[in-house]
Amino acid sequence: MPNKSIYVPESELPIFERAEQIAGDSLSSTILQSLRDFVKAHEHTPHGFGEVTLKIGKKVHAHKRFVGRLLAKGHFGDEDDRYYELFEVYQTPGGKIALYVRKMPGWWFTGRVPHTWAGDWAGTWLDWFDYFDGGSAYDEWWDWRGEYDLEVYDSVESMETRAPQELYNAVKASLNNEAEEILDI
Repeated sequence: MPNKSIYVPESELPIFERAEQIAGDSLSSTILQSLRDFVKAHEHTPHGFGEVTLKIGKKVHAHKRFVGRLLAKGHFGDEDDRYYELFEVYQTPGGKIALYVRKMPGWWFTGRVPHTWAGDWAGTWLDWFDYFDGGSAYDEWWDWRGEYDLEVYDSVESMETRAPQELYNAVKASLNNEAEEILDI
C-alpha cells in the first residue's frame, strides 16, 4: 500500500490532533473523503457550477447540498394572493434539473393578510394563526415556516407541468444560452 506524508505546520498541530481524536483509527479515510469533496466541488467551478445548500421541509427543516448552477428563478402567486411560490431551477453536472420551491403566504409579499382589514377581524386573526401553524407570534415569526421542497427531474421537459410556463421558458432559454444578452454599452 502506498504511503504519503502530509506536512502539518506547527501552528496547525492543534487542529490536526483534534481531527485525529474525532476520526479515531480512520484519519486517513477522513482525509480522503475531504479530498474527494474538495476535488468534486472544484472540478465544476469553471463552468458556473458551485455548491448549493437549500433548506427543505415544512415544520421541521433540514438542509440539502449538491453541486449545481442556477438557470432561472422567479415568484408566482395564486389568483387570490393567498400564497406565493418562489422557484429556483438548477442544473446539476450530471444534467439533472433541480427545482427548488418555497411556498410562502401572500402577506409575505403584499404586506397584508389574505382578507381585507375591513370586516372580519376575527377571521383575519385566525388566518394569521393558521400561517404560523397555531403557534404564538413569538415563535420565530421572522422565519415563517413555509414549505420548502426540492424536486429532481431527469430533463427540463419532465418538469414542464410543475413549473409556471414563464419559468419553464426561462430555463429553456438559459440551457440554450439565450437567457443572457451581452450589451455593448
